[in-house]
Amino acid sequence: MVRGTFNGVVHGNRIELERQLGLPDGQSVRVLVETTESPITDSGGLERSFGGWKADSELVDEFLLEVRRDRDATVRSEPSP
Repeated sequence: MVRGTFNGVVHGNRIELERQLGLPDGQSVRVLVETTESPITDSGGLERSFGGWKADSELVDEFLLEVRRDRDATVRSEPSP
């Protein structure tokens, strides 16, 4: 018997779980649905983390562009076997 809390995403009448349960196809299960906040739509955490940058949004944009340029300029070597 498998028991536990598993996270997933609803697609119509189907729930896609984040990981395999190891149950055979067609296995009957009981599901208790509890909604959670989606990290994409929940900006509260981002607001708390980055809210202090509101006044410096142009500086943040410049910083992120500089980081992107540095990453693009970096040549990565292939790992040794």
